[in-house]
Amino acid sequence: MDRTGWRSGRGIEPSSGSRVYLAGPGNGSRRPWTDLHCSQPSYDDSHPLYGVFALSIPAVTDQLGRERGIFWGIILITVATAGRAWSQHHLVLFGSTLLVGVGIAVTQALLPPLVTEYFPDRESFATGLYTVSLTIGAALAGAVTAPIGDLFGSWTVGLAAWAIPAAVTVPI
Repeated sequence: MDRTGWRSGRGIEPSSGSRVYLAGPGNGSRRPWTDLHCSQPSYDDSHPLYGVFALSIPAVTDQLGRERGIFWGIILITVATAGRAWSQHHLVLFGSTLLVGVGIAVTQALLPPLVTEYFPDRESFATGLYTVSLTIGAALAGAVTAPIGDLFGSWTVGLAAWAIPAAVTVPI
């Protein structure tokens, strides 16, 4: 696969009208297979979900508890990310992103109180450690998703590969 396809979707690009969207790695190479307009990959973003689904945290905590809530959130992230391997259709891609966003919203809302509970004397250190881990993971994803896709000849495999580190965290 041509690496220019991966790079053409990165950065800030103008879309229809005067809107600007931030496109992640792989957007350029997704377009031919998904028949998406150049502005549509910007909809593949789960950030608005964090606030919406974070409102469900009291119910999740009451039903499952913090530990099991985080466990099931990670399972949801893992399964939805793995499902991206079959995301040749844009609806599958957006649906998996929706599910990943729900899993992230739940786990990110439940993790800080769990850190406080398990590390009362080292709360700042533990919070800093998982925050740095998130940042390193995001940087790694941006740096190696395209090469993974190139290696396997499929941008969907490049996206789905991130189910592996998610699955590794399940037993933890």
